[in-house]
Amino acid sequence: GYTTGPLPGAEIKTLDETNITNPDKFSIRRSLAKNFFNTIVYKFDKDALDDKFLSGVITTDATSKTQIPVGNKTFIIEADGMRTSLAALSLITVNARRRLDRYKYAAEYLEGVELLWKDGFAIEIGDVVYLDASSLHVSDTNNSTRTFVPRYFEVQNKSIDVKTGKIKINLVDTRYSTSNRYCLV
Repeated sequence: GYTTGPLPGAEIKTLDETNITNPDKFSIRRSLAKNFFNTIVYKFDKDALDDKFLSGVITTDATSKTQIPVGNKTFIIEADGMRTSLAALSLITVNARRRLDRYKYAAEYLEGVELLWKDGFAIEIGDVVYLDASSLHVSDTNNSTRTFVPRYFEVQNKSIDVKTGKIKINLVDTRYSTSNRYCLV
């Protein structure tokens, strides 16, 4: 399996000027050193005696490698529990494609977003939040404009200072579209 944030629903938290306390200190960034991969390598079918992997799958995004010519930037996943006999290849294909869709053009991220206690306390790592930074004067690199188009981000880190009540989170773009609807079937 894979870890993914919950699908956006009616109870999703919206982050905007009403609950972000440091809008002047953060900006959306994109970097080839962080949150960028153009190749996903899965190692699986672990041998119980030799402690090595007997199978592997390499998934590469050719468009990413052509548009961003930095060579291979590989994300290696050692999946100890995956076995060919348990449909590992189909799971790996789906998971690798999802990861590449998200990270092939360097996913945008924000670090150190401070939130009010009442809004930030219930947010956990792995949650999806709706970031509406249109009134926070944040540029939108996806659209190359100065007006940020609201979209979904995943919480990747969270810290709480119990003394001061400050909550800081790090966010990464999910690539969920705000014009589509998602559901579980």
